[in-house]
Amino acid sequence: MTTALIIEPQTKDDYYALLTPKQRELSKNLGEAFFSSSRRSVEAIKEAGDALIQAKKSFKNKFMYFCKYELPLNCSQDTIEGLMRLASIINERPSLAKYNPTILFELSRRSTPPEIVEEMTALAETNQHQEMKVKEVKAKIAEAKKTVITIKKGDIVEWQLSVKGYTFGRVRSKSTDGIVCRIESLDGKNLGEKATKQLTLCPVQKQHEGISDTQALVLNLGQKVIVSPYSSDTQSFAGRIGTVMVRYPQRRTFTIDMGDKVREFFWEELKLLKEEPTPLPTEEEESTDVDDNKDSKNFIDVEAQEVKDASPLSLPEAQPIFDVKNLSWCEKRQLLKELLNEMWGGSSPDDDVDVQLDNLVEKTLTELDEITGGSQNQRAQFSLALVNKCFS
Repeated sequence: MTTALIIEPQTKDDYYALLTPKQRELSKNLGEAFFSSSRRSVEAIKEAGDALIQAKKSFKNKFMYFCKYELPLNCSQDTIEGLMRLASIINERPSLAKYNPTILFELSRRSTPPEIVEEMTALAETNQHQEMKVKEVKAKIAEAKKTVITIKKGDIVEWQLSVKGYTFGRVRSKSTDGIVCRIESLDGKNLGEKATKQLTLCPVQKQHEGISDTQALVLNLGQKVIVSPYSSDTQSFAGRIGTVMVRYPQRRTFTIDMGDKVREFFWEELKLLKEEPTPLPTEEEESTDVDDNKDSKNFIDVEAQEVKDASPLSLPEAQPIFDVKNLSWCEKRQLLKELLNEMWGGSSPDDDVDVQLDNLVEKTLTELDEITGGSQNQRAQFSLALVNKCFS
């Protein structure tokens, strides 16, 4: 497969020769639309910016030639980008069109903090925009820039997920204009690029020694862990001890039961709780025990007698290792799969075995619903019984 090389046009006719008849007509119309706007009013400036946006979408590899041959000679690249940003911000927030063009150009700059744009939008929507002057807007922007925390390479940052909650990573690199950051996980996996304005510094900047991938593969359900979260929304759980309930290898997370709360954490946020061994008695303690045995000379003779009608010994009822009532249906299904996996003899890297486990889970849940009639209470009792059976 060969790629056609585009020879840079030297004249306007050469530029038109690169276009189809339909594109040529569109290019002329967009150029005329740009010229027709006096660019003295907000509406006219927006029309010019919209024409540029449409041209950039229509002539992806030839937009620079469009700007060269269809726009005025004194139209710089900064002016072109500024007009497109201004049109975009008005399209996203129509109420901002109430401000004069100078204020709009200030708000549409890439360096303007987003909270200032939000504030100015709220003022426009409540018809308080008349009181704002250009100097006041510039002062607000300058003050906001002073309070913005600069994110740099190596920082541990967090960002909000599209569904719920936050996730975190480390800044691997930053674009020259500072708009975009390349993020990696704490163990070095590439997480892609994120807009800098979407990132905030994590409350915890020092990386602690969490559970590694290797440890996670051999970690058993029911093991105790210490929680050391990175994200700001989970800092209240720092130092809590919990029990591993469910593993999600693809998401690299665990569901942890902390008694009063059940929460999902990443592997890096957990640390295995090692039980301290019982200390051995010292020589002095051993000698003391021996001396005590020597001094005890008082003995009592006891006559053995037969015990009749003895009542059976009552043992306390076994308590579940963790409560599954607060788990979602997805988490219960994953827990059931983990338990069945344990019953099969541990981890099963074979894909065929994993498929069989999925089928076994579906069959078990289907039969359970048929037996219980879909009772949530009996389903929870079955889960507790299965947990106790597997860990007894």
